[in-house]
Amino acid sequence: MLRHIWYTAIGYGGQIVLSLMTGVIAARLLGPDARGELAALLLLPLTLQFLAMAGFPQAQVVFVARHPKQAVVITSSLFLMTLLTSFIAVVVGLILLPWLLVDMSVAHKWHAALLLAILLPVLTVYGIPSNTFIGLKKYGVFHSYRLLALILYMLAVLSAFWIPDAVVIGWVYAGLVVAIGLPFSYILFRRAFPGELGWKSSLVKPMLRFARVTLLSQFPQIMGQRIDQFIVLAALNTTALGYYTIALSIGQMFQSLQQSAGTFLIPYLASSDVDGRHQAYTFGWMLRLTILTSLCGALVLLALIPWLVPLLFGESFLPSVGAAQLLMVMCGLVGIHLAFMDGFRGCDLPKLTVRSEYVSFAIRCVFLLVGVWGIENPEPSHIALIMLVATLPTLAYDAYLYHHHVEPLNVAWLKRTTVDMYLVWQKLQPFVLRIKMKCLNKA
Repeated sequence: MLRHIWYTAIGYGGQIVLSLMTGVIAARLLGPDARGELAALLLLPLTLQFLAMAGFPQAQVVFVARHPKQAVVITSSLFLMTLLTSFIAVVVGLILLPWLLVDMSVAHKWHAALLLAILLPVLTVYGIPSNTFIGLKKYGVFHSYRLLALILYMLAVLSAFWIPDAVVIGWVYAGLVVAIGLPFSYILFRRAFPGELGWKSSLVKPMLRFARVTLLSQFPQIMGQRIDQFIVLAALNTTALGYYTIALSIGQMFQSLQQSAGTFLIPYLASSDVDGRHQAYTFGWMLRLTILTSLCGALVLLALIPWLVPLLFGESFLPSVGAAQLLMVMCGLVGIHLAFMDGFRGCDLPKLTVRSEYVSFAIRCVFLLVGVWGIENPEPSHIALIMLVATLPTLAYDAYLYHHHVEPLNVAWLKRTTVDMYLVWQKLQPFVLRIKMKCLNKA
């Protein structure tokens, strides 16, 4: 268990560091205009990639864990199905592309269409073997796939040292994934699983049913995380998307730390030795701790953003500061929403998660469409403010579901926060004392 936690911590930490480094390099080398073009070129392929997976990764993890001896057949069967869904996603993307890239030239639109047709299926099939490894609890190998994808993207961004053009970066990234990513994925998988590839319809049908339910539950979450960027691209321009992407990146790194808590909260709540009353207590304890850490962390970073943005991304991104501060608060609140979702899943209440995600997605769509339509000349900070305001009714609905299905939310529930902090301090006190002793010995 400790080894799994260690691998997960290294994996998430490495992804955050690589994402930050890549974001800083891209902003410094490209500037707001070209950075927005790069975000526009990759937004549709990366979004449709998740939809093209159609819930297959979760189905693959579950079925490989249940049938480890048939891991090769399961993986090869899903590979073929994913190729089909990728083709459908490419067709959908080519239809949507002209409506999104309104202010781009015809040449850029052609490049975007070709990159979509190549990147989307390649990225989709690249990650398929990694889900087999996580199904067999080989978390180190799983994270190596994700880290390699980020490294390849960072190398593509570094090509801007010679040619600072978004289209060139897109093509270099596609070339690296095809030349390095796919061979790495295949060789690593075949060395671990040298068995015969095949197709097994007796497993395919239940996996398709499982994947369909998963996709329906994940669709609002996937789209809800990107709907604001689509609105910025369609209603504003690529330069505005460049500013908005930088503003959002800081909050998303903070949010990814919050998401990692669900890796341990869900299995703990779902374990068979935890009864309903203990589940509610643990859920409430983690929720109060998340509320406190999310709000405190967001407020600290909120004060640092006016200094961080020009330091990391350059003076040209100073217009992103206002949007970054609003989105930081939003990401702190979204972290609380994610804690609700993880808790509901761990308490075996998946229907509440689905209901909340669809309500959240609907609220964001309504607020964004009404807000953009009602503002004469919308700016990235306006979109950020709309996203922040839209998060509040989502949290209210989460609290309503928690109150009626887990335990009552009242003054007594809030008063437990002081007890929670005392318990946390008791856990941390030996660690703090050891640090003090080391400092005193050195002095």
